[in-house]
Amino acid sequence: MFGKHASALSEIYCEAAGSLVERRGKLKTNFQRELLRSRAELYSNAIENRGAPLDSCVGFIYCTKIAMARPRGRTPNQRVVYSGHKRFHCFSYQYITTTNGFLFNIYGPEDERRHDMTLYNKSGIDEELS
Repeated sequence: MFGKHASALSEIYCEAAGSLVERRGKLKTNFQRELLRSRAELYSNAIENRGAPLDSCVGFIYCTKIAMARPRGRTPNQRVVYSGHKRFHCFSYQYITTTNGFLFNIYGPEDERRHDMTLYNKSGIDEELS
């Protein structure tokens, strides 16, 4: 595709996505914070009404792995993003969704070897939700 190797396209995509988040990420985060503040009680009540034992739960955390093309050559990056469990190269992402399907926090990408709790701690979501 485009006369480029799959790993080159993957690198171009990752650089472009990283640049976009670096320049415009704060706008998205501020919007989501205000959305959550205005609707937190509604989400909490919906979850509690379904029988959840928590009275202050506003969303659900998911961690996912998104496959990528194998980096070319024997670079250190190849080992960092390889999942021995899944048997492919990927990045790890964490997102939090509400009862109506809205995503109000997305964190990533991190290298595949990171544990889900590492993503949670690095995302800083505790400070956001407090």
